[in-house]
This record gives sequence, structure tokens and C-alpha cells, in this order.
Amino acid sequence: MTAFTGAAKSRKRHHELVGEPILRALAKQAFKTAGSIETEVVIRHTWRQTVLFSEQGMLRHRHRKETVIVVRVLCNDRLAVAATRVPTPTSVAQTTQRALDSLSHAPLTPGFPGFATVHTVKTDESLRGFDEDTARVGKEDLESLAGEALCTLPSHLRAAGHAGVGGHEMGVATSQGGWAWAADTCAGLEIITRAAHATGMGNTAERRFETVDPIAATRAAAAKADCEIAPSEIPPATYPVLLEPAAMASLLEAFARLCLRPVCSVEETTPFARLLGQKICSSAVTVADDPTAPIAPNFPFDAEGTTRRAVRFLDAGIAATIPYDRVSAARAQQNSSLLGSEPTGHARIQTTQQTPLPETLFMLPGEHTTAALLRMIDRGILVTCFTDLSFGTTDPSLTGCTAHGTFLIENGAISAPIKNLRFRISPLDAFRKICGVGRCLGPGTGLVPSVLAPVTVLSEFSFTAPA
Repeated sequence: MTAFTGAAKSRKRHHELVGEPILRALAKQAFKTAGSIETEVVIRHTWRQTVLFSEQGMLRHRHRKETVIVVRVLCNDRLAVAATRVPTPTSVAQTTQRALDSLSHAPLTPGFPGFATVHTVKTDESLRGFDEDTARVGKEDLESLAGEALCTLPSHLRAAGHAGVGGHEMGVATSQGGWAWAADTCAGLEIITRAAHATGMGNTAERRFETVDPIAATRAAAAKADCEIAPSEIPPATYPVLLEPAAMASLLEAFARLCLRPVCSVEETTPFARLLGQKICSSAVTVADDPTAPIAPNFPFDAEGTTRRAVRFLDAGIAATIPYDRVSAARAQQNSSLLGSEPTGHARIQTTQQTPLPETLFMLPGEHTTAALLRMIDRGILVTCFTDLSFGTTDPSLTGCTAHGTFLIENGAISAPIKNLRFRISPLDAFRKICGVGRCLGPGTGLVPSVLAPVTVLSEFSFTAPA
């Protein structure tokens, strides 16, 4: 599919892993500084390489590397944290000392079970998401990929986008002697096409660079923009909608961020937690996190060293569980309605208080073809993707605009392009309106989409104003 061939395999990696030995040495420095205090060290290295392009050619090449080291210490039910971005023994020692110095005024975490006994992950498991050839990709390969996309572009359309590769490397160590390390890679392309009256978006994301298909992404984007009819304006109202994968992925991410939150205190629970065990939407809806899913990041353990496993948050329409790290699971254990809560492998590396969230979220595909889903709608709207997304600060709501391909559906068929609309919805209420789930799965936007979603029909979707 791409211009990347076996000839490039003889080249040196464009990006070299930091590697287990160096990460182990940094962790040992933290343990030496902490002495007998129980200590956990998480080291995450991220790299990205992108080429920005337009129909006029290559615009800019970016290469970014970042390392984050988080040290947590535990003593007398107090948990303190400190972080650094400088991967040297001296910096790690200073960071550990800062964590120790803040222990006396760190918040109490009653019931916290201590740091995970991190398992030692087998080498083949640690590198199962890592592709050597993708790590060898350089600027020329990305420009070739972008060039292939532009060669597919019809001459009367304009375009802009980015092609990129990247990856993660993470090690988790505890003072009890546990250690886990893994690495992965990813690659993708996103292109936005523009004609006189409309825009269109196409994207693709894979673990391996050689499987990225720029032609399919460009054709999808061009099909949305290549319309001779000027978009009409329809009044903001509540309509049935067909959300394509990129749009549904945004709704799925909002659902995770606003609804799949752990308890805030011993006394209260979140709205979704109060619904556990209840049927809240169609039986066709199953939302899960699975470490074997073909999306990145995809480590076999989380940022606390807890083994990741397949978890269903919505199971055939039933609210099943919420994600937990070790802190939130301990807090939930003190709530009578959430007894039995255990860490689910969703701890994230953060420099402050951790908030567990799914990292490889996806919605299981259904039985309907896209044509069958269209026939469910007499008069509604097809949405390619959303933009300008923002989350409510006082209520669990999502606002934004439709973008890059918004069409009117009439009598079960796409009839004409329409101008973009603004919306405001509750993700939980939106999931209650799902009435059809398609067979076609696709990624969210961005180089490293963490969500896969199918084409989906909602019986009601509220639009509030013109975009």
C-alpha cells in the first residue's frame, strides 16, 4: 500500500529504544534514595515523527521525543508523588527526595493496598506491539506516504494533512523487586480535502507503517468534498443521526471521560456507577477495553504494573463496571454499593493525582450494513466527524461542531450536503438513543487514536445552532 519496501529494512532504526537496562538503572537509583520506604517508579518514553503536507508539497517535518519519570512513595497510609522529565540518575534521586519530603503533608489513602507486585513480562509479550520496520521509518518514507496520498487526489481538490509514526516505551518497577517493560509502535495518515463548497476527511491508523493505506483515506476524504451542490442550511433541532466511525469515536471518548469515572469520595458515586447492573441502552451496544485490541497504546500492564485484562464497561446494554486503579479501587471498597471493586489495569502515568481511564477503548461491531443503517432514517443527518470539542465543567456534557462531511438523509438515502451545526449532548443520554450498530469499524482522529468505533445510528441528537 505504501512506498515503504523491504529495501529500507537494512537501515538503522530511525528511533532507538531507551531499553530495559537504562530504565532499570534509573529505577534502582530511586530505590537507593528512598531506602526502606516503599517506592514505585514509572518511566515512559514517547516519540513522534510527522510530516505536514498540502497539495503544494511537503510543508514541515517534526520529530519529538519525551521522557516522563514518576516516583511515588508510601508510608503510614500517605502517598506522595513527584515527577521529572530528565532521565538521569541525579534527576531521579532529586525527584525521589522531593517525594519523600512531601510525605508528611501528603493526603491519606486509607485502605490503599500498597504498590503492585509487578510481574516480569516475557520479552515476546513486551514487544508484541513493537514493529522494527516502523521504528526505521524516516522523513523520506513519510514524504513518500504523503506523496502517494496526494497522487490519488483529484486535480480540482485542495488538501492538507499529516503522516506520521510514533511509539511508546514504559517500565514499571517497585521496591519489592517487581519489574515490567514493554514497547509499541503506531503509524497513520489523516487528510482533509477541500472543494468550492465542502470539505471531507479521511484517516487511517495502524501498528505497522507498511499497512497504512493512504489511497483509501484520500478517496474517502475526496468523496465527501467532491460535491457540486452548495451546502444548504437546515434549522437546528433534534434529528436522527448516522455517526461515521470518527464521529462515534469522539462520542465514545466523551463517554469514557465524563461517565467512566471512579468514585469521588466514600459517600458519593458517579452517575454511571449508580447504574451498575442496570440496562441503560440497546442490547447491541458493548463498550470494552481489551489489551489485545489492534490499537495503540497497548501494553500488557498499566502504569502501576497491574496486569491489563479485557474489561466490558457496557455489556449488551448493561452498565457493567467502571475503570479502577489501586487508589480508586481502595476508595470504592469503602463504599457499600461498590464493595468488591478491584484494580482493572487502567492506571495512567501522571505527574499529579492519577485518574484511571481506558486506553484502548472500542465498541463492538453490530450486524447492520451502512446501507441498512441509512434505511432506518426517514429524515436525519450523516456526520463524518466532530471538531471544536469541549467538555462541561459543571455537568457531564459534550459540545462541538460537525465537520468535514455533513449530509442530509432523506428516505433512507444521502440527499445533499448541509452546513455544519453546533451541538450539546450528554454522552450517557446519547448512548440511550443508539438504535443501530454497523459492521464497519474505524479509528478516531489523530496519529494514535485510542478508540475504534462502528458506524452508528442514534434516534435523537440535539443540534443547538449553526456552526
